[in-house]
Amino acid sequence: MNECPSGWCVASKIQSSVGLKGANLADDVMLVQERLNAARDIEPVFGELVKELIADGKCGRMTLTAIVNYQAKVVLLAKPDGRIDPGGRTWKKLNECHRTVEDIPVMEAPRSSVDWWSDFFFDATESYLGKQLESTLDYFSQLFTWDADSQSDEMDDASEASPATVDVVRTYNQVAQPKAYVSFNQNVYKERIGESKTSTIAKIGCLLTSLTMAATVFGKRSALWPPGLKPVDLTPPDSNQILLAAGAFDGGALFVDRAARALGMSCKQYGWDLVNGGHLPLSDTDYGKLVEHVDDGLPVIAHVDYFKANKVTKDACGEDKSHPSGDHWVLITHKENANFSAIDPAGGTRIVLGRNAEMSIRESQLGSQVGNTRAVLWSEHIGVSTASSKHYRVVRFGLLSPT
Repeated sequence: MNECPSGWCVASKIQSSVGLKGANLADDVMLVQERLNAARDIEPVFGELVKELIADGKCGRMTLTAIVNYQAKVVLLAKPDGRIDPGGRTWKKLNECHRTVEDIPVMEAPRSSVDWWSDFFFDATESYLGKQLESTLDYFSQLFTWDADSQSDEMDDASEASPATVDVVRTYNQVAQPKAYVSFNQNVYKERIGESKTSTIAKIGCLLTSLTMAATVFGKRSALWPPGLKPVDLTPPDSNQILLAAGAFDGGALFVDRAARALGMSCKQYGWDLVNGGHLPLSDTDYGKLVEHVDDGLPVIAHVDYFKANKVTKDACGEDKSHPSGDHWVLITHKENANFSAIDPAGGTRIVLGRNAEMSIRESQLGSQVGNTRAVLWSEHIGVSTASSKHYRVVRFGLLSPT
């Protein structure tokens, strides 16, 4: 018989549900937090994903994240719901060590559809299906691991299921489950873009395409969407029509925030003056926000400067492409060790962005001409999709979140 961790074997049980939409009584939350902390030492596959919780009786983001990871990695629930019920599968697993000391029955609770599905999946974990999901979760765990430095942003009350709270479970179920962004190559879409009479999605639809790819995972329907269209089935031409209806175009150019909202997302921009227009130099603090956002499993649209020429050349919008401002948009989806993986709509393929400015041909070519377009990420020479992408430098970005 395994020994229980010190201080964990006191006869006790939760009185009500803890977690997402739970009652979250302070004593119950504190007990769950203590059990989860002890489980970090007993279950290495869980312990390596989460930091130790402060047992303060408040069910905030880090506590919810720990519950979801425990349900996925230890209890092996197919669809973690972020809640621990008295008598439910998650509580029983957390309570196993306690019960080996003294067989005190846990409280029974009404069965929910989630419980029935959880029991079915739990019994199947030794089967091929169970092993396949475990392998999938191992692969995607890097996309969901939360790495907050403290619990200062813990929400005092999760019982109201505020949007920020729901995002924890929604993000897990959309990213950690076997589901990925749909990649699009803008060059295959010859439809006119927005209100433009001449330009097409293929020519200037990089931002439209990047937002569409993000919306296939984090988008949400609205009255402007065609009947029956699901986010996962969204295409750039679909988004084009939705954004037209939303008034998100000025000719062929997009209002970024309005476009994101029409697709069911919010966008917080960095490196751009929202009042007067024009670039603002990105700072290390801005970069930190980008890292934190991607670590939270959320996407980032990145405006990249890449053009390399010895003479002034106009782009499709009539702008000087030799200027160090943004020329193109890509979608950053997740981290790969110290680098970032992104989808480039100019081909629909993966590229790698990193912090190695010394390797950037474009950065060395600009020299002192950088001005207000200070970059925070640059193309790595691994996995680049086109010759142009070897010169990418991120000079502006938007943090996308589900609404």
